[in-house]
Amino acid sequence: MLDNIDYLYDEFVSWSEEFNLATKERKKMIICKLFKSIKIGKGYNVEITLNLDYEQFLNGTNNEESIAI
Repeated sequence: MLDNIDYLYDEFVSWSEEFNLATKERKKMIICKLFKSIKIGKGYNVEITLNLDYEQFLNGTNNEESIAI
């Protein structure tokens, strides 16, 4: 189990590094692919809807369902 957590962490860090090194246009593409919507309301109320869940993101699979956080 710990090996799996280490792997997932390393995978997440590599995505983070890729995003940080990306051009502005590439960052926009990544964000549009990951997020279905981001809504900001009064009192800093933030509602984020993802296009996929974390496991799907790591596995490179895509599903039409979205998950609101």
